[in-house]
Amino acid sequence: MTMNNKEEIPDSYYSGQDYVEDTSRTSMRFDIQLYSPAELLPFDFFYKKRKITGIQEGRYLNVSFTEKLPRKLIDDIAWNRRNAQRYVYGYIAIPLARVNQEMLRQRYSLGHFLANTFSFFDIASITLTNIDETPTDEVIAIPWPPVFSAPPHSHFTKSESSSEPEVFVKDYIDAWNDFFRGDYDNCVRKLITSVENSFSFYKLNQKNKYPWWKLIARLRYRKPSFKQILLNLKANSKFLGHEVVSDNLLFLYQVRNKITHGSLRIHQENGWWFCGKGLETLQYLYQFLDGGSEDSYGAYTFRTYGFANRLFHQTRGTTVEKDESRGKFMGSNPEDMEKFVIKNDQDMNEFKFNGLRISKDEQSKILNNEARE
Repeated sequence: MTMNNKEEIPDSYYSGQDYVEDTSRTSMRFDIQLYSPAELLPFDFFYKKRKITGIQEGRYLNVSFTEKLPRKLIDDIAWNRRNAQRYVYGYIAIPLARVNQEMLRQRYSLGHFLANTFSFFDIASITLTNIDETPTDEVIAIPWPPVFSAPPHSHFTKSESSSEPEVFVKDYIDAWNDFFRGDYDNCVRKLITSVENSFSFYKLNQKNKYPWWKLIARLRYRKPSFKQILLNLKANSKFLGHEVVSDNLLFLYQVRNKITHGSLRIHQENGWWFCGKGLETLQYLYQFLDGGSEDSYGAYTFRTYGFANRLFHQTRGTTVEKDESRGKFMGSNPEDMEKFVIKNDQDMNEFKFNGLRISKDEQSKILNNEARE
């Protein structure tokens, strides 16, 4: 079909705009079933004026909450059109994090070691039910569970195509597993263990020849510590990426020690972005360490990060509220948008690494166990 009228073509459009502009809203109750080997206490709490309830029936914990959704979105979900399921994923992400916070509370207050946190992949079923007066009996069963293929990785090295990777790479993969399961405390532990093992593999904790930058080859320590290696890198490099990676790892190391030897625990609503930055930091570190050639571990962790990060964003989904915020951002003053325009390699590095940096405000949220809004 050819459009002859210019007015039929919008001046601008953003993903989800038709849902945002749909004023017809319907109250839909989300019912999520999670398999639990532990007998759990019922709970209810509020998140942004939304009541989230949980009650165990047999082997399943049933979690329920209500959202007002645009009528057009409900129809698209029901008919599985336009990849509308990503909105279902988006609306369950925060409630699931709050449920995990409750699971940790019950685990420690009851001493119930079988009370586990739940990941997106632990959901047994999702049902949406219309709870408004009309129409009645509208129930949507979401096709579940989804199945995801293995990462399309090539071999680890050219000479050992069937071998397992070094232990620091295994630790990195395990950290991703903890990340997806919402076990963020253990994710932080695995991240630092991975870095410590990588330093041993690349012999950065020895005084003899460093395969890394020559700028750290003249360390005066007989056996440089984790902290000394990173501080030396930061002090002797002018590259922003080295500075941010060093700063992030030093903070992750501090947090790991407070988790392992203190009472600090990662708030469930912080874990996804904090451990996400940690996982991204490590894949840059390993590219720095070995130069990132095609058959290197740096290249392997880069591919691992790319696949897992896409999977995370796919399963985290979106919401109509996020679409609306995105639309407002796209309609911002052009002068405000100018800072996001990338013109050269320096702009790219600043955008990439300044976005990766764990800011002072974010550090405070982690250390004080406060959720980041």
